[in-house]
Amino acid sequence: MSNRLEGRFAYTFLRYYNELAFFLLFPLSAWLIEKKGTKVSVIIGMFLTAIGMWMMSVSDNSVAFGEILVGSAQPLVINTFTKWSAAWFGPKGRSIATMFLLVSIFLPLAFTDVGITNVEEIVPPLAIIATITIFIAAAFLKDRPLYPPTLSEEEKRIEPTLSPSAFEFSTHLRVLLDNKDYLKTSLSSILLLISLNEMNQLFFVFYETFDKNKDGNQLIFNNIIDVVQQLHLLCSLCGLATFGMAIFAGMSIKKGYRSIVYLYVIIFFAQCLSFLTLSETYFIILSIFDGLFKGGFFLTAFEVSAECGYPVGESLSLSFLTAGMMGARFVIDFI
Repeated sequence: MSNRLEGRFAYTFLRYYNELAFFLLFPLSAWLIEKKGTKVSVIIGMFLTAIGMWMMSVSDNSVAFGEILVGSAQPLVINTFTKWSAAWFGPKGRSIATMFLLVSIFLPLAFTDVGITNVEEIVPPLAIIATITIFIAAAFLKDRPLYPPTLSEEEKRIEPTLSPSAFEFSTHLRVLLDNKDYLKTSLSSILLLISLNEMNQLFFVFYETFDKNKDGNQLIFNNIIDVVQQLHLLCSLCGLATFGMAIFAGMSIKKGYRSIVYLYVIIFFAQCLSFLTLSETYFIILSIFDGLFKGGFFLTAFEVSAECGYPVGESLSLSFLTAGMMGARFVIDFI
């Protein structure tokens, strides 16, 4: 029994380490970004990615360790998004900057959706690209512009308690956890994301199992799943662009976030009711809407966490949020 549990844990650990890394490296990523800056954190993340990709391409025996390095790099890079956009842009431009940064998360999923089967062939080229980007980042990436774009960013440069040298992880974390607005936003985001992710998995499994009991339609349903997966990615990117432009046009970030939460709750209950209809058309429509709002959800959740967490640094606010999201997903997947 213990051997089976250990084997299951090892399999789950490697399969979902990309999620678990956000939880395990939460303190390190927040400290590194706030204390040393976004440039140092991104370069370290790129270095880990390049080493991991080279290990995955050189030997089959080192693939697992390479995947761990690549997974460990993600929180060091992704948790810089809101801090970097806030340092360089005003309120409207910040949402557009975060939108483009989030595109870098959704686009790699296209490798899965287009049906690439021989992953080994694309790993060496990706390792070369990852290595080159280290030098590009070292040469051109900067933590902040010469002149601050907002009063809050100017205050960070003037106020000694907001400077990087004054950052203390435990102290600032307590301040963040005492912030009721931030806690409500973070907990609602975590619970909503977990509920919808698990519902989506159940959604696909249920419809696939149901269709297996129908005569001669399994091939048709498999094709439907392939189409829906591709549309889901496209809709996520469209959702990012739509809500990014809406915020840029004047919609408040908090209003956009609340709108997506309400719409997501409606989708959740609609998916529950869809089990009674057993309609493939209903399945496709709900999957498309889920993808559309998922992109907007990540954008507004990231931005609201930074806004509600102020004056605590954006990277600590975002690191706590992503640690909760991904850590909870890992626990549920393991159970």
